[in-house]
Amino acid sequence: ADIHNILRLLSDVGNVNIITSDAVSGRVTIRMKNVPWDQALDVILRAKGFGQVREGNLLRVAPATDLEKERDGEIARMKQMVMLKPLETRLIPLSYSQAGAILPQLQYTLSPRGKLTSDDRTNMVIARDIATNLDLMERLIRNLDTQTPQVLIEARIVEARTNYSKEMGIQWGGNFAMAPYAVMGRPRRV
Repeated sequence: ADIHNILRLLSDVGNVNIITSDAVSGRVTIRMKNVPWDQALDVILRAKGFGQVREGNLLRVAPATDLEKERDGEIARMKQMVMLKPLETRLIPLSYSQAGAILPQLQYTLSPRGKLTSDDRTNMVIARDIATNLDLMERLIRNLDTQTPQVLIEARIVEARTNYSKEMGIQWGGNFAMAPYAVMGRPRRV
């Protein structure tokens, strides 16, 4: 059968829209039982040297070499966009981690033009890069710069002797002194 008829059949079965380029042509001989439609599509396209690009509910079918050229062009365009974006500088303070120790974890977030340094005196990371990478770096620092869990070990020493008596903390009672009563109305001198 013509490959366009096979693609139309797979489009109906899979409930997707398939668009083919002008270079897609040829005939296909197939016999399949109990095969999912997307797996059958992959096998047919690979057998004829075609590839597919899925965008939502849309499948675009073209020769694999054309799709690779498009991917390479897209990658080159994205790299060019990164090279044209303006650079920003941000000072990111750290609370718990040392700035010099956290730099290796941040290196992979940099673009080719980005730079990282640390200031140990103020415990800050100084980053210069495009805005999207700096935002990613700040989120990463926020997750990494956490307080180290600590364990509190407390000990109390109690010294007990043979004459030890436990006190309640309140001492009841007190001293009260009273002068003797005067005899016959005259006070007595003490």
